Amino acid sequence: MASTRMSAAVSMTGHDQTADSIQQIVKLVLGRAGCLMCGRIARLQVDFLSDPPTDIAKLGAHSFEHEGLK
Repeated sequence: MASTRMSAAVSMTGHDQTADSIQQIVKLVLGRAGCLMCGRIARLQVDFLSDPPTDIAKLGAHSFEHEGLK
């Protein structure tokens, strides 16, 4: 059986986020693979974003990711 690589990414705001809303999004993404039973998850990656520093937030940033910055 040949398999085709499919992927999806969803960015969410941290406000009003609940376990139920996350589960609903995962269900909808799986449905995009053909049906709820056809989409097989090979890797599920969850990235947590932190609030931006105040000076960056004032410019309209909603989150801030960094690695190795001081």
